[in-house]
Amino acid sequence: MLPFENVARTATPNDPGSPQTLKTPKRAGEFLVSPGPDNLGINPGLRLFFKSLWFNESAKKKNDSDPAATATAAAAAAAAPAALIPRPPGEKGKNGWNLQEVMSLKDDDGLYAEILRAARHCISRSGLDWDSTYSEQDPGRLAACFRELKKQQPYLERFQGDWPAKEMVISALQNRRKTRTAKTKAKLATDQVTQNEMARVDEAIAAE
Repeated sequence: MLPFENVARTATPNDPGSPQTLKTPKRAGEFLVSPGPDNLGINPGLRLFFKSLWFNESAKKKNDSDPAATATAAAAAAAAPAALIPRPPGEKGKNGWNLQEVMSLKDDDGLYAEILRAARHCISRSGLDWDSTYSEQDPGRLAACFRELKKQQPYLERFQGDWPAKEMVISALQNRRKTRTAKTKAKLATDQVTQNEMARVDEAIAAE
């Protein structure tokens, strides 16, 4: 029996038909409650409230004294997934943030370089077009590229929305196009020099 159920009651004098009332509690722990429809004169809602408190307190004491329950709770907390790291505000680049630093790899050049190599490999493996910009790529192939990259480099699983992988793919595509453009210009310049030299040789021969 709960402590508040052991409260004395008296009927109003000279009025047998009047509602029952409760005596004022005389000890700490006695609860003064309004009469209710049950046969003890205890308000059902208040009774349920105190029972809930009692059960919660009992369960807490049981868990505190049960090492197995404590260990289970600790394991569940450890297994809970950590919050994913969002993309920082602003843009990557000379006047923005550094990708290696925001990935918390400032002191791990080896892992960062390995992830960059994996990104280039996954671009080719997923069938992305090296001659097109990021926005021109097929969304399905991009998704496949990100999945493969995270599979090869589980470190990337901690980032929200694959934003580091996206930045790496964008940079790799840009660098490849710049390299090809530079090679093409160099070849054209070389061809032009060759043509000019051949023209001078022809002129010299004709002058003889």
